[in-house]
Formats: sequence, C-alpha cells, structure tokens
Amino acid sequence: MKRIYYQMNLCLASPLVIGSGENESTDYDVLKDINGYSFIPATSLTGVLLRHCPNQTFNRLFGIYLNEKGHPTKDAKQSVCITYDAYQINHENQYLNERDGVALTLNREKIDGAKFNFEIVDPSTMYLLRFELVKPTTEDIDLFESLLARLINQEVRLGHKTTRGYGKVYVDPKTLKKKEIHTVEDYIHFDWKSLDELDVYNISKPYQIDPCLIIEFTQHIPNKFSSGLSIKEYSVEENEVDYHQIESHYQGKKESVVPGTSWAGVFKSAIIKNLMWISQCDETTCRKEIEKYFGDAQKHKSKIYFEETVIKNGKSVQVVRVKINRFHGGSEDSALFDEFSTFQGDISLKISFNLEEDKRSLIQALILLVLKDFDERLCSIGGGASIGRGLLSVKSIKDETGKEYHLEDPIQAKSLVSFIQQLQKGVNHE
Repeated sequence: MKRIYYQMNLCLASPLVIGSGENESTDYDVLKDINGYSFIPATSLTGVLLRHCPNQTFNRLFGIYLNEKGHPTKDAKQSVCITYDAYQINHENQYLNERDGVALTLNREKIDGAKFNFEIVDPSTMYLLRFELVKPTTEDIDLFESLLARLINQEVRLGHKTTRGYGKVYVDPKTLKKKEIHTVEDYIHFDWKSLDELDVYNISKPYQIDPCLIIEFTQHIPNKFSSGLSIKEYSVEENEVDYHQIESHYQGKKESVVPGTSWAGVFKSAIIKNLMWISQCDETTCRKEIEKYFGDAQKHKSKIYFEETVIKNGKSVQVVRVKINRFHGGSEDSALFDEFSTFQGDISLKISFNLEEDKRSLIQALILLVLKDFDERLCSIGGGASIGRGLLSVKSIKDETGKEYHLEDPIQAKSLVSFIQQLQKGVNHE
C-alpha cells in the first residue's frame, strides 16, 4: 500500500473572507474553530484546487466526473487526495478585522439598503496545511504537485470576493515536507510529527504570469499639493478619532491600505461614465455591457481582478473638522469630528485579466481612459472628493511583459471603436 503525506504552512498574501453563515459580530462572520481561531475547511481547499485542474472526463485525484463544460456530475468515486482542514498555527497573530461595504450610484451617493459589513482575517495569519494521497499513480503525483506549485506561486485564491483582492494565499516553500510509506505497519505507526524532522521537499515548476497592468500612483500632485486619502474605518473605542484610513496587518505590521473593492468601484463607475459620454447611450445600456466584464451580484463573476494595495511611505495626519452654519457663521451642535487621513504616499496597483486577447484590449483601453482622468484630477478614490481628497497622479503603467504605456500617447484599440459602434447600434435597434 502506497501513501504519500504532504505538510506545509499556508500564508495569506491578502485578507481572507471565509464565511461561517453566522452574523453575530458582522453581517458576514469568518469561520472559527471552538477556540475562536479562524480555519479553512477542507471543502474550500478541495474546491479551489479542483478549479485549477485541467479539464478531463474523470479527475482521479479528486474522484470527480466532469461533463463537456468541465463541471462536476453526480457520479463520483473515492478521491485519491485527502485534504485536511487548515488550522491557524500562529495564535499570537490573530487579527480579525471588520470591513464595510456599500453600493454607490455614479454620483457617489449611497444606495438605500446596500450598506453591509463583513469580517476578515488579516494577512499576518498562517495555517498548517496537510494532504494525503492514497495509492497514487505517477500521473496523480505530477498533477498534485503541479497544484502545489500554483500555491507556492500565489496563483490560488480562497473564499469570498477573490476578484477584489481578498483570499490570495501561498505556501511557504521552506516549510514543504513529503513522506512516503509502503507497508501496513508504517501506516499504523504513522505520525504527522515525523514530517517535522525531514528535509524540505523542493518543487520546481514554471511560474505562470497573469496578464495584467501594474500602475504606480503617487499622492504627490506635480507642482500642486499632496492630496489626502480617506477610505474610512470607523472607531468605536473611547478617546479614539472618529474614523481613520483602513488598515491591515502585513508581516505583523499595521499598514494603511486601499481595498480592491474600492479600486473596482472607482474604475467601474468611471468607465460607465466615459462610455455614456462617448457613445451617448444611457446608464442602463452601458452598465449592462460593462458588468459582463466587471461582474454583478446576480449573473456574472468579474473577469477583472483588483488587488488590495498597501500605501507606502505615507504619513498619517490627524485632521479636525466642523460643520459651519452658513447663516450665522458659527459651528453646528454635535458636528465636530476628527479623522486620520494618509498623505504623501505611493501606491502600486495590479489589475489582472481573465479575458481573451481582444476583450482584454478593450478593457485595457477603457482602464487607460480612466487613468487619464486620474492624471487630470477628474477622478478620485475614497471619501472627501468634494474637499480635494483621493486625488492621485500616475507615475508609470506597465503590463506583465514590461511594456510601458504613456498617458500622453493616443489609445490604439480597434476593439474600443468596434465596441462603441455595437453599443450604439444596439440602442438604435431597440
């Protein structure tokens, strides 16, 4: 009898949202064990690894039969791969935070009934991940280790809101251990602790580079000023400021961040506005087409991935504000509040695409138009836009091959012209 055991540490490269179905602390609580520590269920791990397997009629590794569309059927067999729940191992770094979400109109007004909050696990968290292969063939081992290579290369995302910067995980290659057993006696006396004494098992697989744009922003506006950034996280503790810039723990250090949800919302609304102006179509028509790529709550999963970004070299400044009565010039009662906003920071945003080449060309052209708006101070991110907050200057734009894009160059995209013509024809046809 041949069995192979794998053990490794699973780390978070971005916040994780694994829902428990409970809403005691927030509208969407994280899954926790009996001691209150977060964990990742084996079902979630198996499901996401299965999605990274090549399409085939029968997946022996996970015991699943697939139809012609690559979806599992009701037929199944015993899985070769046994996945174990991943439990948190660095309990001293248990950082559970809350994030707020809200749906906005194109004019950045909140939509009634669309405010919610959810719990996240911060990126400093680490889990112990274990797998067992039962009577694997050489093909099973090759397929499984190719999946491990994807985990090492940060190609796997877990949980909720994965297209908005959440759930990016990776395996620390220095912690990967492997042990084979071939007899019943070895199986009976097997102990997971025996893997701790083994040397690191190395997996060398090619790194897959996602099609993407990497955009470097700065809050330093040329020849003008440094605009503050205010994506609010509200404080409830006594003697604290009323709200401050959203933060997460990266490598145990608190960092100011811009969530992927904020980036996606800004780009999506700005693209819809630009399309309405260029094509002279209404919002409903433009939104319907763009949501085929950016996703919506009902039908489409987003094919565009926005990473959470850390604000580097930023300065947190406390600002006290008060509402003034415009008639007598005095302050309004109960209208004094304070906040911490981030100034003079640098931001690197990665936008990845799961699109065919012609569709990618279209979306990339639309994103470049929005970046032009950012650089002309016609677009901003976060709160306080009416008082000059959220303005960014674009320093550089590159794709995954290192090719540079310049905002002063004309946007060459036949697909954009064709897309707008089809949009106009559709409206005229209706």
